[in-house]
Amino acid sequence: MNRERLLYLIIQYRENRCTAAERNELYQLMSEPGVEDDIFELWDQLYSPASTTLTREEGEQLFQKIRTAPVVHGDLQRTKSPIIKRLKYIASAAAAIAVVWGGYSILFLKSSAPLDEYALQQSDTIITPGSKRAQIIFEDGHSINLVGLVARDTLRTGDYLILNRGEDGVSYHSRERTAGENIETYNTLLTPRGGEYTISLADGTKVWLNANSSLKYPTRFTAAPRTVELEGEAYFDVASLEKGGKRVPFYVKTRTQTIEVLGTEFNINSFGKEITTTLVEGKVALTYGTNPEQYVLKPNQQIIYNERIGTHNIKEIDPYYFTAWKNGDFAFENTPLTDVMEDIARWYNIDVNYESDVSDVRFSGKISKLESIEQLLATIEWTYSVKFKINGRRVTIRK
Repeated sequence: MNRERLLYLIIQYRENRCTAAERNELYQLMSEPGVEDDIFELWDQLYSPASTTLTREEGEQLFQKIRTAPVVHGDLQRTKSPIIKRLKYIASAAAAIAVVWGGYSILFLKSSAPLDEYALQQSDTIITPGSKRAQIIFEDGHSINLVGLVARDTLRTGDYLILNRGEDGVSYHSRERTAGENIETYNTLLTPRGGEYTISLADGTKVWLNANSSLKYPTRFTAAPRTVELEGEAYFDVASLEKGGKRVPFYVKTRTQTIEVLGTEFNINSFGKEITTTLVEGKVALTYGTNPEQYVLKPNQQIIYNERIGTHNIKEIDPYYFTAWKNGDFAFENTPLTDVMEDIARWYNIDVNYESDVSDVRFSGKISKLESIEQLLATIEWTYSVKFKINGRRVTIRK
């Protein structure tokens, strides 16, 4: 199925701009097997606060109206489809999508299997672990959603090539530039809360981008030095590159920090008011703001820069606890619970509310990022004197 066309038609319908031909085309697409999976892979593009026209309560009312309509209710008594539970989630928790699904729910509910009565009794909001989700924003403003792509797909051709490598993310490949061609174009990789992604740049550098982060990078490296810009958190494995017998430097800019890389592996976390850089291999030199002074890190060292007061602190650490996220784990060592919950909130896309002061609570341990939110929070509860309560997408903490 052409997901871009499906996205366009749904938005046209939602905004009452569908022609008769487009409406018929949309009905045809909605009747195709597996369309619900395509809808969920388009989730981020379909749901935006700007397009919301219903309140949460109105969304719930809409779902109930759809579910109890005679033509739908009859089908519900004879069908079993995972989409029924998803429909309730969408209608009540994301009103913008409820508008779309309201017109087409009957088509989704027609299935040959019996009904799962229990599915209709589940919570309106289901918290699941994050997954590989991202989109590429091109310099002209167009975008590609990277969810659900088939491995070995070619995503773009021209002066550069983007290949989808399945679990290894996407990779860029540039053609040989012609004489006098020095213009660099930039793309941006964006991950939402609850998403992460891997990208191989045109020079061979590999980047793991954590949830709620962005990386701006050249589509091909035509000039020296190589420069990328990061917001959020990423792990870099930078490829060495020489031109004319000279090393081409690689720079990572993050707000007030600039890193000069000398073929190395490191992690940058720029969430909050501090920028934390952890060196795994190689060597990096860091500068801050307009201050020309450089700070050099060795392997197993970390520098934490406080942007508010302009101070830095270099210390010896075990890099494992700061890089485990890219290998599918949460790993903490005597970490404040508030920091732990920030990581969990980004990955599970939840809000955290504190009813008690937990500033004295610290957590050490390793937990898989694929655990259910209930199991993860239970693990922390068993270890420390805190209690968690889940209500929708909000987790409340108290002692």
